[in-house]
Parts: sequence; C-alpha cells; structure tokens
Amino acid sequence: MLRALIAFLLVFCLLSLVVQLDGMVRLFGAIALALLAVDSIVHSVKTPRTPRMRGEPLG
Repeated sequence: MLRALIAFLLVFCLLSLVVQLDGMVRLFGAIALALLAVDSIVHSVKTPRTPRMRGEPLG
C-alpha cells in the first residue's frame, strides 16, 4: 500500500515538473523520497532471519 502511494506521489511530481510548478515538484518529491525511506526501513526490519546451528543441513 505504501509503495502505491509512493508511485502516486512520483506521478504527481513528474506532472508538476511538466507544468513548471517548482514548489510542488519539491514537495511531492520530498514526500515520495521520505516514504520510500520509511518503506525500505520497514521492509528490512520485517525480514525474518532464521539462525542456523552448526551441523544443521542447509535444505
């Protein structure tokens, strides 16, 4: 859901760039980058890490 919002904001960022609204480009771009950073942090925290014991098979 967060990635869809990021894509939506990036589309508006590009559209604002086309119609030369510099302030809106900065606003939408900054929000999209901030949400992308939050998404990547949340994704890296949610990744489960399974500890392996020595002698345990890899399969």
